[in-house]
Amino acid sequence: MIDWIADLVVIHRLPITALGWYAQVANLGISLQDPELYVESWLQADDKWETFSSEVLFQIAEFSPKRSKFRKTYQKEDLEAAYKKGIQAVDRYLQNSQGPSLLTLNRPHTVRTILRIPFSSAVHSYDSKEIEVAKIRPWLGQTKLRKQLKSIIKQTENVLRDQQQFGTKLLGIDLPDAWIKAIEEAFTVTPAKRTVTIDFSEVAELQRTSEELRQRLAINEDDEPLFVGPRENERQLPVSEIPTIDEETVGSTLIPAVVQSSTPQDIPYLQRPETTPPHLLTDLVEIATILGESTSPEASMLQLFYERNWTVSQSTLSEFRAEQFSSVTLDSINERALEQLGDALIFEEGLEWVVAEDYRDELRYILEHPAYLNLAIRTVSERSNEVSSLPAVDESVPSIQLALDIENAPVSDEWTALANSLESTQRTAICVLLEGNNATKQIDTIARSVHITANQLIDDINEIALETVGDILIVTNTDVPVLEEEYIDPLTQIFTSALSTYKQSANGVIYGNENT
Repeated sequence: MIDWIADLVVIHRLPITALGWYAQVANLGISLQDPELYVESWLQADDKWETFSSEVLFQIAEFSPKRSKFRKTYQKEDLEAAYKKGIQAVDRYLQNSQGPSLLTLNRPHTVRTILRIPFSSAVHSYDSKEIEVAKIRPWLGQTKLRKQLKSIIKQTENVLRDQQQFGTKLLGIDLPDAWIKAIEEAFTVTPAKRTVTIDFSEVAELQRTSEELRQRLAINEDDEPLFVGPRENERQLPVSEIPTIDEETVGSTLIPAVVQSSTPQDIPYLQRPETTPPHLLTDLVEIATILGESTSPEASMLQLFYERNWTVSQSTLSEFRAEQFSSVTLDSINERALEQLGDALIFEEGLEWVVAEDYRDELRYILEHPAYLNLAIRTVSERSNEVSSLPAVDESVPSIQLALDIENAPVSDEWTALANSLESTQRTAICVLLEGNNATKQIDTIARSVHITANQLIDDINEIALETVGDILIVTNTDVPVLEEEYIDPLTQIFTSALSTYKQSANGVIYGNENT
């Protein structure tokens, strides 16, 4: 019905636009099927984050805190309001210091036109030609905005965790210090001012007692002890009432939720001991799913983290081998974690990889459990010895100097800026995507040559593209990375010479594939 009214607005050219109608709908708190249409409508109707759809927020951030331990402990409604309060705090800081809001700073440069046949599934006499409903921006998949929103949500939850003395923190936060300060100040608990009430009858009583004491001390009576307390039948002064503080903070209003867990009864290491504190060992099934079999590469890598107190340097991890390359195993763990937990399990912090604090208790419990150990899990050192006896794998990446046709290519200054910003490995990755053969394996090999993951390599390229041409180059929501179709032509023009060099590199063999 909502879409039908929008169609009616367009066909009859009513004073309100279709986007204006959707804005009124969004203002009522009603979600729309198209999340990007919802964002545009919300921007027209209201820029207060408290009215923003939580589901759309989590879609843009590509992060779902719904399964976090802290969220399981407290009511979700309180936390969702808190997440939006944290974003609003950053927005307020930006507007006070710079002017544009968070969404304005990250507004995509491209637009998408919504075309459809009006009154779908309805019986009507209107023309069945497609109509243009609205022009909207592609908010989903914006890398910079996604990372910022995800970090703000995590930082907000960490502030609440501190207030509730929860004990563990979320990792993977990358925000300016000023933004973090704005979030913390938004949740600062300000004690209420103490109210003082003067009881004049008590003042008179105090004066009388004081005068009596003064007179008694003035008389030199050695045999009479000093007055040290109230006399018999004298009324004691009432103890002042302790003032109460009305804490109007989100943290103080969080209501504990009932934690329900169900685990398979026939697997010992999935059984939660009865004496376990409420916030521990709540995700045994999920962590066991991520670990997989005890002999899996994922289990061996997490065993390494366990043995190193949950923190492993990048150099140590890059040397780790367990049937798959370390970057592939790391990606596999985090992909499983996204499905099971709603967030990654291993985070890059500086020059180290760190396991999320929330799930260390589950990992420790399972990895130490005799029933899991009996599944023949092998220690990392045993695996290292095993792998060292295998034939060496040639992971070398051909050293290719890829010259770009920047001066001769008929492209805009934005594309020239993009070309000048790309590093050697990033240029090689784009050549792989333009060539289109076995892209997944080759990009992973390129990434490993510089000790990063394939996903990180793609994200880095998209970050540069966003800053120069205003959009991402590589589609990130597919199983196999591919270039955005509309950008293949300008890239081909810039990479003509580079592609030729790339095809002829490594004596006709490129990452294990023969040139034909």
